[in-house]
Amino acid sequence: MFKRLLACSPVLAFFALAGNPTHVSATAAVAQQDERRQDRRDDRRQDDRRQDDRRQDERRRDDRGGVVIERRVEQGRTDDRSAPQEFRAKNILGTKVSIQGDISIGTVDDIVFSDEGYVEYLIVNNDNQLRTIPWQAAKFNFERRTATINITQTQWQTVPTYTPDRYPTFFAPAYRQETYRFFGLTPREIRRMDRR
Repeated sequence: MFKRLLACSPVLAFFALAGNPTHVSATAAVAQQDERRQDRRDDRRQDDRRQDDRRQDERRRDDRGGVVIERRVEQGRTDDRSAPQEFRAKNILGTKVSIQGDISIGTVDDIVFSDEGYVEYLIVNNDNQLRTIPWQAAKFNFERRTATINITQTQWQTVPTYTPDRYPTFFAPAYRQETYRFFGLTPREIRRMDRR
């Protein structure tokens, strides 16, 4: 009969059981047990959130112990994507670089920036053969210390190389135009700064 009542209406089943104190206490015990389980789940979620906040506040280190990312998050606030993140040159130097097809083409050997402070190029080293890559052409994964450039192997082979003892004139207009063209990009205009 109880099954029929429960199928008809849980409310009717409750009132039918309410007359029997044994069923009422069993129902209350089950409800308390469910409530405790939910409280434990909520506590675990809060602990997980606190742990995530702590992780975001810690310095993440690469295999060699160097700081990869240092991000601080105020307690009780989530990560603010609109705020710029800070990265240091040593986070980028040594980054493994690949092109389409996950083909490794070397590591970041150096960074070139203008006297205005704009990062202009990465220099990628592959067995002492250096190539210049515009900064905008590389997509970084700073945690994994990898960078990807969206060009094919055939295109990569056409990018001019040089050696550590013969660097190009990076800001010569013709060199900039040609370098950016290899990657389908247009260089930004350089403003000349007056030195005083």
